[in-house]
Amino acid sequence: MIKAVVFDFDGVIIDSEGIKLEAWSGLFDGSEFQDSARKTVPEVLSYYGQQTRFNILREIFKKLDQSEEKIESLVAEYAARFNRNVQEAILVRGADSETKKVLRSLSQNYLIFIVSNTPEKALLESVEALGIADFFKNVFGRPENTKETIGAKETNLEKIRQMENVSPREMVYIGNEDLDRLSAQKFGCRFIGFVGFEENKNQWSGHDFPVIGNFNSLEAIAENL
Repeated sequence: MIKAVVFDFDGVIIDSEGIKLEAWSGLFDGSEFQDSARKTVPEVLSYYGQQTRFNILREIFKKLDQSEEKIESLVAEYAARFNRNVQEAILVRGADSETKKVLRSLSQNYLIFIVSNTPEKALLESVEALGIADFFKNVFGRPENTKETIGAKETNLEKIRQMENVSPREMVYIGNEDLDRLSAQKFGCRFIGFVGFEENKNQWSGHDFPVIGNFNSLEAIAENL
């Protein structure tokens, strides 16, 4: 019996992956790096796209031949700018009414959480901006002082397990990437694949877990896991 429903954020609650790509593409507009960044940003994202925004920015500024002395201050400046751009876009786009309806219903029957590799402060800002914070028992992102993302989701899933005194098999994690599936597998909880915002909706063909394109069937699936 499922007691805790845990959502990834990016690409699940909202199409923030698309928002972040737009934020990266326009991040250096109007700056001294505008022209050189047009080629550099896509190159860095192709290799380091799964890294933190801080690591991505470090690689960008290295390729832009900035000195080691300047890089950290530039990273801090542009990470803050990136977050502002993302938060503004999320606020404009918002969460659709159907998503809010399902989250409200789920929160009445399950413990619901968010576990994401987005830095926790930025994640909390996004959840507040979307007007959905009250639906979640807690929201866990990557700690601000941690640069690595490997294992962070499993760590936060374990926090939930201990806080709520539930077993991994009483938890289900909903994600849109294979890394999410692997995190659920390593932790030992159930997994539901989400493809609502994905171009490749067949990424999990032959899967042995539920795959959904929207949240309408989520409660029924959770009841039967």
